[in-house]
Amino acid sequence: HIQSQVTELRKLVLHNKEILIALRTNFDKPEVMKELFKRLQNVDSVLQRMTIIGVILCFRELIQDALTELLEERIPFLTSSVRDFHSHGSSPHETSLIAELACAAGYSSRVDPALLATLRQTPKGDSEDEYLASCLLMVFVAVSIPKLAKSESSMYQPQLE
Repeated sequence: HIQSQVTELRKLVLHNKEILIALRTNFDKPEVMKELFKRLQNVDSVLQRMTIIGVILCFRELIQDALTELLEERIPFLTSSVRDFHSHGSSPHETSLIAELACAAGYSSRVDPALLATLRQTPKGDSEDEYLASCLLMVFVAVSIPKLAKSESSMYQPQLE
């Protein structure tokens, strides 16, 4: 499901590409930024898709925490071995294999192997275009955050942290 959200986000970025490039270069001109933001299309869709991705990743983290807790209770010797491998990986190839093993046992790592595999399946273009699309997505999200903050349905709840 994350892959489809990323694909749709990429389409939205490409649809607003010229405006986002202008926003990226005029970040130090608040009046210009305000006018450019008004011309952006599908801001709500970007925020909704980013929220969906965040919810999926948070749910996955909760599931991994529960799995880790259960495995540590039931098979502590095996989980201590996995944790040891995970903290002492050496080569990049071994590190990716160990990260997969650790992820399967519920441990988190810097790079989530399942998410990485999902993102690798997305259609790719020129690496320079992909870089620009990634930067423009960050710009899109950054200029959209104030709209999310003003939304009635958005509120910060510190007790959930």
